[in-house]
Amino acid sequence: MSDPAVPAVRIENLHKSYGDVHAVRGFELTLAQGEFVTLLGPSGCGKSTTLRVIAGLETATEGRIELFGTPVVDTATGLSVAPNRRDLGMVFQSYALWPHMTALQNVAFPLRNKRVKGRARAKSDESAELARAALERVQCGQLCDRYPAEMSGGQQQRVALARAIVHKPPLVLLDEPLSNLDANLRRDLRVELRTLQEDIGFAAVYVTHDQAEALAMSDRIVLMRDGQIEQLDAPRQLFETPSTPYAAGFVGDHNLLRGPIIEAPDRRRAVVRTSIGPVPVRASLPSVLPQVGATGIVAVRTDRIHLVPETPGAQAGAAGGVVVGSAYSGAYVDFVVQPDDGDDIMVRDFTASAEISRGDRVSFRVIGDAVLTQVEGA
Repeated sequence: MSDPAVPAVRIENLHKSYGDVHAVRGFELTLAQGEFVTLLGPSGCGKSTTLRVIAGLETATEGRIELFGTPVVDTATGLSVAPNRRDLGMVFQSYALWPHMTALQNVAFPLRNKRVKGRARAKSDESAELARAALERVQCGQLCDRYPAEMSGGQQQRVALARAIVHKPPLVLLDEPLSNLDANLRRDLRVELRTLQEDIGFAAVYVTHDQAEALAMSDRIVLMRDGQIEQLDAPRQLFETPSTPYAAGFVGDHNLLRGPIIEAPDRRRAVVRTSIGPVPVRASLPSVLPQVGATGIVAVRTDRIHLVPETPGAQAGAAGGVVVGSAYSGAYVDFVVQPDDGDDIMVRDFTASAEISRGDRVSFRVIGDAVLTQVEGA
């Protein structure tokens, strides 16, 4: 058994280029055994490329990768271990099931030339038994004799997951495995997948562009931008304290507001005058130092702004605006508001207030502190 203190994955200074295109630049990550880490970002940010280099399906341009303390990539020495020798499972977005094989045969396929937890290569009857057990783990035991064309998308993805875990790998890589499924099934499967991962105990690297998936499933999230790490944090910290304007814009439904810092009582707190009025803020990082007179870029969550119908006796000079759009979503209403001085902002109202509608004038009330993500001109 491997030393639990040894990282499941250690990536150092990883680069991957395609000619003049730098898909991954200086990526570094240490993943603990049993940890679930998600690579999150938009298309083209390098997340899937990073995953494929870990799997051995792409060749690193520069860098070093260790899996459970064993080097599998080292460009300094020319080391590149073949994918089938890296002792990991992988689940693809496209399922990648053999169409001429039943579910049981698909799941048993990796066992043909694979030792299972130090035992000799499984015989056909043992392979079938292990495959059937893996299908039962993902609630597909009844599908053993069905072919992929006879299964729904959710069933195919469960079979693909069973195939990835059948040989009990300590590490599983998942490349946007739920993106082809409908919203309700995606929600159900992400809960099932995380429960399965915790029960079995394998480490997981999961790729997605969906922030809801990343927040719901991860121990930590790596937010990527242009091949680099923008922020690496636990889900709550990434959502509530984005460290850069980009992170705030991508995760957590934030409005980015700019304005002068009018108060700075200490190195961590300040007040910024914005288009929705004075906003109390806290600095996202110790390096973000508020200073009176400098310009602050503030991230305000859409659900932290409350709209108050403007009355004839409203305070003169108070920040206000006009509701220019709304979208009812059952549990909440999303309002688009045009402030008197500034760009449109989004407000998410969980009270589903019926007293505010398009064309109404409103004033703003910010609940709690916003996040100061950047200071300019200090």
